[in-house]
Amino acid sequence: SFAYRLCILALLEATLNRQAGNMTWGEKLPVYGRSSYSLTQALAQLGGQETWNPSMLVARQEQMARLALQTWRFDA
Repeated sequence: SFAYRLCILALLEATLNRQAGNMTWGEKLPVYGRSSYSLTQALAQLGGQETWNPSMLVARQEQMARLALQTWRFDA
């Protein structure tokens, strides 16, 4: 299940978040495209995808994990 994974989250500015509200994934894509956050903008590039699918979620989870490791280095 992807319910509690980072990959399903999208950062949005407060005004855009209010606009997106409870829209469907497909309806939110244009709103994501107006975000100033590059990770959120990238979601808008998914185009005609009306819903998340497992391969999209896995790819996004891996991308976000790589970015987290680059940002917050952990040297044991």
